[in-house]
Amino acid sequence: MKRFLILIALLFSFSISYAQINVDFGDYGVSSIRPQSFRAVNGSVWVNVCNKGESFTVSEISGTVYKEGVAFVQGSAQDFRVASSEQMTKCTINGYAALCEGVSLFTVLGLFNFDPNDYEADIHLKITFDSGEEIIFDKQKMPISAFLK
Repeated sequence: MKRFLILIALLFSFSISYAQINVDFGDYGVSSIRPQSFRAVNGSVWVNVCNKGESFTVSEISGTVYKEGVAFVQGSAQDFRVASSEQMTKCTINGYAALCEGVSLFTVLGLFNFDPNDYEADIHLKITFDSGEEIIFDKQKMPISAFLK
């Protein structure tokens, strides 16, 4: 599941870039992972962000990761704010991830042989600028390998 929490940070970074917002990204990582059951975790990831433009809030964050076309993990994240800054600032993203119906724990153990080419993701989020302008990012079946280059 740790890989999928890191993936949330990567998906966020890609989504913001795709929305053509002038933001630079630095390091990212996992702050915490708290099991909720055998099939779900709550966790936090952090991303260093330099936003020289207008401050904005990211909300309505949800997504599904597919392995070889079958829903594997579903997740969501709490709203968070990206402040305007001339230097790197750490943004913390708190989220929840759970194995989808029909995915066994044995399948998760197979992630030791993780091949990003086997995975795709759907992601939805809304970006709201302080001025009130909104951008909805809603992409389906984006290859995970594109985020790891």
